[in-house]
Amino acid sequence: MPDEHSSPETASRPLSLMGVLRSLPGLARPALGTAGIAWATGAALLFLVCCLASFLYLWLALHQNETVVGRRKSAEILALAHAGGELVYAVQAYTDGGRHSVHALPALQVAWKSFDDQLNRRCVLGGGVVCADAWRLHEVLSPVMAERLPLFGHDEMRQVLSAHAELNRAGVVLAADLEAVIDRVIEQYQAALAALALSTLGFIASGCVLLLLVGRAALERHALYNQAREAQALLSETIEALPAGLTVYDAEERLMLFNAAARQASSVLARSDAIGLTYAELAAHSAATVADTPEAQQEQVRAWLQRFRSKEAHQTQQASNGRWYEWSEKKTASGRTIGLRIDVTHLKTLQLQSEQSRREYQRLVESLADVVFEVDVGTGVLTFASAASADLFGVPAAEMVGSVLLDHVHVEDREPLRHAVRRELHVGDSKVHQIRFRILQANAGSEDAVRYVEARYRRFVRDDGKAVVSGVVRDIDGEVRLARRLEQERARLRSIIDSSAALVVLTDRNLDMLMVNHEFAAFSGLAPDQAIGRSLRSIFAQPVDPFILTGWLERPWAEEALTAARGTLTATDAEGRERVVEVTAKPVLNIEGHVRQIVFVGVDDTVRRETERALFDAERLKSVGAIAATVIHEVNQPLQVITLAAESALEDLEMATLARLLVEPAPLAAKFERVLKQVDRMARITGELRAFSRSTAAEKPAPFDARAALASAVDLTVAAARNARIVLTLDQATDLPPVLGHAGRLEQVMINLINNARDALSDSDPEELRTDMAIVVSAHAVSTPRGRAVRIIVDDNGPGIAAHILSRLFEMFVTTKSRAKGTGLGLAVCQRIVEEMGGSITAANKPEGGARFTVMLPEAVLGSTEPFTRVI
Repeated sequence: MPDEHSSPETASRPLSLMGVLRSLPGLARPALGTAGIAWATGAALLFLVCCLASFLYLWLALHQNETVVGRRKSAEILALAHAGGELVYAVQAYTDGGRHSVHALPALQVAWKSFDDQLNRRCVLGGGVVCADAWRLHEVLSPVMAERLPLFGHDEMRQVLSAHAELNRAGVVLAADLEAVIDRVIEQYQAALAALALSTLGFIASGCVLLLLVGRAALERHALYNQAREAQALLSETIEALPAGLTVYDAEERLMLFNAAARQASSVLARSDAIGLTYAELAAHSAATVADTPEAQQEQVRAWLQRFRSKEAHQTQQASNGRWYEWSEKKTASGRTIGLRIDVTHLKTLQLQSEQSRREYQRLVESLADVVFEVDVGTGVLTFASAASADLFGVPAAEMVGSVLLDHVHVEDREPLRHAVRRELHVGDSKVHQIRFRILQANAGSEDAVRYVEARYRRFVRDDGKAVVSGVVRDIDGEVRLARRLEQERARLRSIIDSSAALVVLTDRNLDMLMVNHEFAAFSGLAPDQAIGRSLRSIFAQPVDPFILTGWLERPWAEEALTAARGTLTATDAEGRERVVEVTAKPVLNIEGHVRQIVFVGVDDTVRRETERALFDAERLKSVGAIAATVIHEVNQPLQVITLAAESALEDLEMATLARLLVEPAPLAAKFERVLKQVDRMARITGELRAFSRSTAAEKPAPFDARAALASAVDLTVAAARNARIVLTLDQATDLPPVLGHAGRLEQVMINLINNARDALSDSDPEELRTDMAIVVSAHAVSTPRGRAVRIIVDDNGPGIAAHILSRLFEMFVTTKSRAKGTGLGLAVCQRIVEEMGGSITAANKPEGGARFTVMLPEAVLGSTEPFTRVI
C-alpha cells in the first residue's frame, strides 16, 4: 500500500539503492518523527562503536592463539612426565616382590608402552629439559624391558629413580611456567570478554532501539491502515445502509459511485455499464422508459438536466417501483456533484391520505344536515359555514361567511343568546355547550320564517392565536313542534286515563309505581304524588305471578312473543271494604327488548263477582236438585233397614214379655248396632248434601285437601251412576299436595263433570245395551315448570264430544243437552271456579273413544291467600 504522502508516480517507480538512500530521510521523518530520528542516530553511533570494539576483540583473540599453542605443548610435556612417573611406579611395584603377581608384569608393560609412545610422539624433535630427562630414563629401562622377564638390579633402580627425579624437577619447573602463562592469558581474556560484553550490549541496545522504532512505525502505519480500512468499510456500510439514495458524479458529470437505495430509486443504475456514464446519458436511458415519443423524451431529459445543473431545485416523483422519491443535487468544493434520492413514500402517502381525508371530511361536512360553523369571538362574524346553511337559513354558505351570526337569530332570542354564550364560555375552553334558540329563515313565508334550532359549540384558540367558537347548528323545529303535540296528546291521554273507571298503574321493573290515575288514587287512598315511588305490593300483595315476572325480566323479548298476564286480586280499598279486582299486566319493552316498565289495568269486579257467585249458588242448587232423588233413595234404604231392625227388636221384646222370659242381650244389641250404622250412613249423606248446598260466597280462599273434596263428590254421585248402570271409580294418590280455594267449589266442579259424563253415557244409543259403561275419576301429583300441581282427570267411555262443540264447550249457554236437562252454564261455571283457584280445565276426546276432562290445580304456596295469575 503506497504511503499517504507519496504520489502515485513515486509509488509505481522501480526502486534503486541510491533512490532508497535518497528517499530514506524523507520517508523516515514522517514515519519516526524528530524524536525517532534522534533515537535512530544514537543507535547508529552505538552500533559503530560496538563494531570497533568487536574488531579489537578479534585481534586480541588472534594474538592469544600463540599462548594457547605454548600451553598445549607444555601440557603434552607434563603428560609425558606423568607417564614417566607411572612407569617408575610400575617398575617399583614389579621389583618389590610383585614379579610373581599375574598383574605386575602386564601393568609394567602397559606403563612402558604408554611412556614409549608419548616419548616418541612428543620428544622426537627435542622438547627441552623434560624430554632430555625422559630419554635418559628410556635409555636406562629399554635394555631391561627388552627381556621377556625383566630383572631390575640396584644399579638399574638407582638410575631409574635418579632419572625419574630429574624428570619430576623438570616437570615442576615447566608446570610453574605454564601456570604463569595461564594467569596472563586469563587476565587478557577477562579484558577481552569485558570489551566483547560491552560491544554485545551495544549491539543489543542499538538493535532494540531500531527494532522499537521500526516496530512503532510499522504498528502506527498498520493502525492507520486498519483505521483507514475500517473507516472505508464504515463509510461503505453507512452509504449502503442509508435509507436515502446517494450518487456521486465527477466534474464531467460522470457517475462515480452509488448505493443500493439509489439503484432502487432509479432502475437505470442497475445497468452494468452505469459507472462512467454521464448524467445526460443516464437521463436519456431513463426517459426512454417513461416517455413514449422522442419529443417527450427530449423534453424530459432537458427538464432533468436543468434541475441537475441548477443544484437547487427539489423534485418529487414516483419511481418505476411505485415508491415516491425526492431528488436533489449539491455541488462539492472539488467540483463533484452529490445526488440524494430520499424515499418520501410514507410522507407522500400521508399527504395523499391527508388530502383524501380532507376531501372526504369536506364531503362529510357538506353532506351533513346540520350546519357546521365557526365564529370569530371578537367580532361575532361567521368565518365558516357548511353547505347545509342554504337549507336551514335560506342563505348560501358563501353569503353566510362574513355576516354576523346574530343577524340570523330571532330578535327576541338575540340578547339571551349573547348573554348565555358569554356566560358559558367562561366555564372552560374544552367544555361543549348546548343552547336552543330561534332563527330567521330567509326566502320563507311568514309562518315558516321562524325555526327552532339547537347549537352545540365550544371555544378554542387557533394556531394563529385567534379565539373562535365552532360547532354545529341542528334543525329541531320538527322535534319542538312534535314535543308540543306529544305533550298535548299526553295531557289528553292523561285526562282519558284519569276519567277511566279502571285502575291504571305504571311501574318499573321492580314494581315501584311511576304513574297512577285518579281512580287508583281513590281506590288506594293515596294521592298521585304519594303513590309515585312506592311499591305496588303495598296495595296488592302479589300483583303478578312471580314465575311470570321472572320470565319477563330474565331475557329480552320480541313484542309479538310477549304475552300479558291476567289475575283476580282481592284488596281492601280506602274505605275498608274488601274489593275484588280483575288485573291485567302488560310489559313495556325498551329498544333492546328488555322489560322497562309494566302497565297494570284493574277493573273493580266486586259486583260482577257477587252476581257470579249467586249464579254459582244457583248452579249449585240445580245440582242439589239433580241429586235430590238419588239422595232420597239413598236415605230410604237406611230407613227401611232401621224399620225392619226396630220391628224385629220389638217382636223379640213382646215375645219375651209374653213368655215371661229374659231378653237375650246379644241379638238385641246386634239389631241396635244395625240401626246405629244406618243412622250414621244417613247422617253422612245428609251432611255431604248440606255441605255441598251451603253457600261459600263469604269464605276466603284457603289451602285444603283435594282428596276429601273428590271423595265427597263421588259419594254424592255414585248412587245416581249406579242407578244408570254406570260404574263410578275413584283413583287418587295418597301424596296430593294442598290446593288453594274452596273445597265446596271443587266438589261442585267434580259433581258437574261426573253428572255430565253420566248424562252422556245415558243418552247414548238405547238400542246398544252396554254393560261396560264407566266413569273414572283419578287424581295424581305432577311437576310443572311452576312447581307441583294436582292433575284431576274425569274419563268416560261414552260417544265423546262433537267436534263443532269442542272448541266452544266452555262458553256460556253452549250445551249438547236438551233445554229440559241443561242451561249451558255448568262448564262455564266450572271454568270460572278452576281459574279462580289459579288452575286450568281442558276437554278432549280420547283416541279409544269417550271424553276426557283434565283439571290442573297448582300447589298452594305457604301463607298465600290468592291464586296465581294466569297468562292470557
